[in-house]
Amino acid sequence: MATHEFFVDMTCEGCSGAVTRVLKKIDVKFDIDLPNKKVFIQSDKDTDVLLETLKKTGKTEDHGQLCDHNLKKEVRDLTLGTS
Repeated sequence: MATHEFFVDMTCEGCSGAVTRVLKKIDVKFDIDLPNKKVFIQSDKDTDVLLETLKKTGKTEDHGQLCDHNLKKEVRDLTLGTS
């Protein structure tokens, strides 16, 4: 299972709550690091699916990036385990 790391410039619990709500709907394991403004998602779902899900928070701009009220693109994908 891959771990996907996204930078989300979350400034408050409301921002992280919005991320939590949309991710719970797609049944993935995730961890939100609010102080470092990162979201880690463990899933075999395609990165584009995860990014589109995060866009549903209403914090998106045209370039598909994640951030505070403007989502800014994922930083990197990390694959855990062996192939």
